[in-house]
Amino acid sequence: MRHSIKYLLLSLSRFKSATLLNLIGLSVAFASFLIIMAQVRYDLTFDKGYPNAGTIYEIDLWRPISRSYSNTQSQFLLQEISTSTPLIRQSAFLDRRDNQAGFFDPRKGSEGALTESTVLASSTLPELFGLEWLEGNPSAFHTPNAALLSKSTARRLFGDESPVGQQLGCIQFTESEANYLQVVGIYEDLPENSSLPNGVIFNAENNVIPGNQNFLYTLYLQIDTPEQAAQVELLLTSRYPEWISHTEDSLQPRPVRVIDLHDYYFTPSNGTRSQGNLTTDYALIAIALLILAIAIINFINFSTALVPRRIRNINTRKVLGSSLASLRFEQVAEAMILALLAGGVAILIVSLLADTRFSSLFIADIHPSHNIFLIYVTLGVALLSGMVAGLYPAFYSTSFPTALALKGSFGLSVQGRRLRITLIGFQYLISLVLIMVASLIYHQYSFMRNYDIGLSCDNILSTQISARMSQQRDVIAQKLKENPNIQDVTFSFTNITNPGSSSWSINYRNQRIQFTGLPVAPNFPAFMNLPIIEGRDFRELDRQRNGTFLFNRTAQEQFDIQIGDRIANPTGGFGEIVGITEDFNLKSLYYSIEPVALYIFQDTVSWPLLELYAKVNPVQFESTRQYIEETLLSFDPSARNVVKVEFLNDQLEQRYRSEKKLAFLIFAFSLLAILICSVGAFGLILFETQYRRKEIALRKTFGATVGDILKMFNRRYVAIVLVCFVPSVPIAYLIFQKWQQNFAYQAPFSLWILGMALGIVLLITLATVTWQSYRSATENPAHSIKQE
Repeated sequence: MRHSIKYLLLSLSRFKSATLLNLIGLSVAFASFLIIMAQVRYDLTFDKGYPNAGTIYEIDLWRPISRSYSNTQSQFLLQEISTSTPLIRQSAFLDRRDNQAGFFDPRKGSEGALTESTVLASSTLPELFGLEWLEGNPSAFHTPNAALLSKSTARRLFGDESPVGQQLGCIQFTESEANYLQVVGIYEDLPENSSLPNGVIFNAENNVIPGNQNFLYTLYLQIDTPEQAAQVELLLTSRYPEWISHTEDSLQPRPVRVIDLHDYYFTPSNGTRSQGNLTTDYALIAIALLILAIAIINFINFSTALVPRRIRNINTRKVLGSSLASLRFEQVAEAMILALLAGGVAILIVSLLADTRFSSLFIADIHPSHNIFLIYVTLGVALLSGMVAGLYPAFYSTSFPTALALKGSFGLSVQGRRLRITLIGFQYLISLVLIMVASLIYHQYSFMRNYDIGLSCDNILSTQISARMSQQRDVIAQKLKENPNIQDVTFSFTNITNPGSSSWSINYRNQRIQFTGLPVAPNFPAFMNLPIIEGRDFRELDRQRNGTFLFNRTAQEQFDIQIGDRIANPTGGFGEIVGITEDFNLKSLYYSIEPVALYIFQDTVSWPLLELYAKVNPVQFESTRQYIEETLLSFDPSARNVVKVEFLNDQLEQRYRSEKKLAFLIFAFSLLAILICSVGAFGLILFETQYRRKEIALRKTFGATVGDILKMFNRRYVAIVLVCFVPSVPIAYLIFQKWQQNFAYQAPFSLWILGMALGIVLLITLATVTWQSYRSATENPAHSIKQE
């Protein structure tokens, strides 16, 4: 090892550029590996941090009307499923209507309320998930209005004082007055990659809406084994026709899905706060391994490129008695030390990046201090990579006849040259595929971002408001429109970018229909430039009626909606269908357009419109945004954690942030792969110029210009890139088509993306080859011939 370190230092001094580029290439590859695996580890361990993980299952039921699965059930189904078989050890449910509220210590007043994640749950939920109680009595959670705080939430709200036994003020944004809970315990914080958030869990059993009309509750079952879970699924499937009205042609072969909670994270349209994609994770693992492969190939190319300059030293030592084994071991050990050094540099790079905006591209925490296991894995990969990369050069450099090598003239085999060209060709193939896939994903993202959803969302600011503000919305709207930069104001129950679980199932014309319902203000359709294709628009007088509905075209076609018909509304009684609108998207373009109804209830009905929209002049955006915020807070100062004024288009864009991040990440790692590949090309050019110095000198002696020499070197690498481009196209197309199947609306395949990818790789390659070969092309021919 001492000799290996000695020769590594000797290499650093003799071959500074080559060793430095090698170190950079390996460091970038290992840093990429560490970052990618941090994200993959986050996904592959999602919802595995609960003590009862592996026995928790979530329920999905097929909805024949909407032709989709849903993880939200009615109170009737909660009871039916939970008591269906003794194989279910226990059950628990969450209420999906609220996920945030303002909390405060009543002794300090509501002015200091903090917005925390909320979980409205059954009393059995802490036990089913196996939450670790740090303080309090678990049995006390069965009492009404009992609250359980996570350790971090308790510290934020009460400091170092124990909150157990004290009251907790709660401002739910759907209610105008604060209510009070009793803190009965504190539980240990769950890992960040958990669908159950760290916040406030409170017993919501007294607030359950009875019947089979409102699908608001996510049901969890505790089942001991996967085999028993499969039996439960079969049993529930046999009882499914009792619970859900359906026709035979709309019944799925698997109408009930009992899915492990971890696996549910990867289930499409899972309805939870987070969703993973196994295809994306496998793609990221493949990218990490391919970048490592590129770096190892570069290491091999660099090492072999230096053989002409190291061969005399190696063979002199052979003459002096050094064994082949010792010479090879020293070179492999040198490579492993260099790789280990690159691994250390990689950890430093990731530590620096973790404190920058780059880390926001990942859901996972990429800081090495929070991924100790991955640090060991990365260093292990570094050692293994160094060993693999050092073996071929070690055997290759010691394979030449001693006497011939000592004279300084030896030939390089055709097989060796073919191997190196094949290796760098593989690098180019990877780089081209990665750039094409990244560009195509970004193309899909741009297509979705610019797609006309049927609503005019330009120059519209949006924010959530409190129930207290909603009660004064007419006054607020008038006050806001006093600002000349605000043209109009409207309201809806929830933001149109996130309609939530507003799914209604009601009887109409002797059939059961299911649709997404969105309570709105009367001027909402006109505000959003939503065309009325049949019937009439809403009117202000509709606020005095028992219910007024506008259905979209899809609902009309699917359910034979007739204008003038009376239809049951969720709060009781019947409302009138007054018109049909053009179709519009309330969900992301993962989904096709579904039946939707906009409606208005009487002002006396407690159904607050909690989302405000303001059409503004974007030139003075900041001052207008501040005016809206200050005006709203003047009506309810306690809602400062609720009001967040943003452009509606920016909120729409958030639907596709994962696609944007994925495209950027793949593109960034693609560029890294190309740069590492260019370093490999640099190594090959170094190799060739060392071996062909005499040929270059003779060509120049017989009249070749510098341009001719540069063309000679560039021609080969352009040919390599073009050859690799041919198979890269179908590979990239197949990968993209597989990924794009998740979307109901798909961007067309664009040929210009292929040309762009080829252009990027060619440009970087030509720049690299020209830069490295220029020195040899301009060298004095007499000097080269004399040395040879």
